[in-house]
Amino acid sequence: MNTPSSSCKRRDALREKHHQHILDMLERGEISSGRGLNQETSLTRPGDTRWGSHYVTLLRVHQIWFGTLDILREVNDESRGLTQAAGWIEKMEDYKFVFILKLMIKLLAITEELSQVLQKKDLNIMHAMELVSDVKDWLASMRESGWDNLFHGV
Repeated sequence: MNTPSSSCKRRDALREKHHQHILDMLERGEISSGRGLNQETSLTRPGDTRWGSHYVTLLRVHQIWFGTLDILREVNDESRGLTQAAGWIEKMEDYKFVFILKLMIKLLAITEELSQVLQKKDLNIMHAMELVSDVKDWLASMRESGWDNLFHGV
């Protein structure tokens, strides 16, 4: 399988495109600079049993979205005929794909702290129960009134 991370040349190009995207956003004032912000990132394979790893992977996909699409377009342009890159571009630009990506990031962000607490060896059951209640409230709130923000983000 030929992916952006499978080639040093493409991985370096992806990093450069992401770096340029960050610089452009800084110039437009869309993001702020500071220590620990806007760090270089790459895609990682999510773990099978840890939801937190899926959350991190989805965040990274979101962060390097434009660079990934640019690299896929370059791969597609270099190839002749139909390529996997063309299929991935089509999927990534599909509204349903973007909607599910944003929805999963939102849901996993809500459950992330609870997930981390439940994985600790020295589990504080009272704190965990409070977080379960908080997560239920956040999810109910999102179900009732969080759709407009989500649709706007997509």
